Amino acid sequence: MTDYIYENIENNKICIVLVLDLQKAFDSVSREIFIDKLSWCGLNCELAYSLINDRAQFVQIGNEKSCIENTTKGIQQGASTRSLFFSVYINDLPIIPSFYKPTLFADYTTLANSCKPKQIQQMVQNTEADLAKVQK
Repeated sequence: MTDYIYENIENNKICIVLVLDLQKAFDSVSREIFIDKLSWCGLNCELAYSLINDRAQFVQIGNEKSCIENTTKGIQQGASTRSLFFSVYINDLPIIPSFYKPTLFADYTTLANSCKPKQIQQMVQNTEADLAKVQK
């Protein structure tokens, strides 16, 4: 990524680098989409489903506990399969942006692009379009 940035700066271009921290995204994983992606990858959906389905959670502060609520999204905290599951879930993220060069590392995604100074307005529009795609 740094080579990409240096190369563009040397060519008198403006670089925009967006760093997305997807850590909280672990909690918002759509289980239905996740199972579909596992199936597409040829992985055992029944095993994964049993690991993510029928989950509940509560919050405890000191001696006070909230009500137990069933969860409908996300992958459980601390599970050894969590990182693998999340990687499968975001494996198609690099093909989503049309204008940016994506780099994935764990739960961080970096999107980079460059342009000539006179093209900055178009770059802003492209940035907004790609961020809208990634958000979906």
